[in-house]
Amino acid sequence: MIFFTKIPPAILPFIKEPPLLKGESRQEFYDLLGALIAETAPVDTVEWLWLIRFTECASEIRRNRRSKAFLIDLQRTKDLNMMASIPYDECEGYLANLTTDPDFLRRYGIDARSMVATAFVKIASKLEVVDKELERLERRSDKVIEQLESRRELFAHRARRAAANIVNAQYEEQRLIESVDTSTVIEPMNEVNEQKIVDGDSASIIPGLNEPDSDESPLNPSPTTSPDETQG
Repeated sequence: MIFFTKIPPAILPFIKEPPLLKGESRQEFYDLLGALIAETAPVDTVEWLWLIRFTECASEIRRNRRSKAFLIDLQRTKDLNMMASIPYDECEGYLANLTTDPDFLRRYGIDARSMVATAFVKIASKLEVVDKELERLERRSDKVIEQLESRRELFAHRARRAAANIVNAQYEEQRLIESVDTSTVIEPMNEVNEQKIVDGDSASIIPGLNEPDSDESPLNPSPTTSPDETQG
């Protein structure tokens, strides 16, 4: 089967021997499983196991519904055998033709609908047991669906939150970049700036290099005059 190639190896042992009764169709079980795989697309081991559990529940629900029909037909067979003395192995053929040959039952004062109603009443207690089992199976299958939906909703919530955190972080980073004061940005180096730096460094090394010349400048001392020259 093609869908088997999509199933993880760890899951295969859980479906190779499906819980079927003798005479039940394995093909029907796999057809249902394949349809559910295509519909739900499980993404991890937990979802695969839940899907298999749901498939088994659905298979049991189908079995129990068939059982209800079988119990009613079985009772009709007993009634027909008693009324018309028809052998059991021939009753199935007669029951299948009741709608096409209504005159057959009229000879016994009954019709097909009353025969079904009579059988239903006679086996009501058995049908009630089947109905309770059907309700239990339907609740279980609903629970599986709820768990799957809750798990995926939680995953979706986490994914949305993670995406929002990433977007917010990117926004904050961009906002900080745009808010930086352009005056603090280092001015590109050029000849004028380089000369300013050279002059500034020279002034710091040789004090008074850039100060205007004066008579009091240490590098240009005033001429020394002697007292004799002054008096003369």
